[in-house]
Amino acid sequence: DIKETKMRLEAVERDIKKVSKAIHEVENNLSMLVDKISKTEKQINTTENDDLMLMNTLTTREADLRWEKHSLIKEKENLMEEKRELATERKRIKQQASASRNADRVATIT
Repeated sequence: DIKETKMRLEAVERDIKKVSKAIHEVENNLSMLVDKISKTEKQINTTENDDLMLMNTLTTREADLRWEKHSLIKEKENLMEEKRELATERKRIKQQASASRNADRVATIT
């Protein structure tokens, strides 16, 4: 039980690291996209219709990245909660094992 809980805890910790890395990547992509939008706004010299189409595409992509970041943050929160639950379960199992060993010692003494 303890070993399994520990393995699950380690897996959750790895998942948290992966999600944190993914969030960082999304933030970088978002930052680059915002920079690209800013540069694009300064460089646009095409027709008004082309300008609007380009901005709609970039704004949609920015919204998509923001949603992806939000989803990853939620996933990280869920993983952190699972990590806390596993740590609590691990502590409970250790306490039960300790109590069982103590009971065995008392039984052996008497």
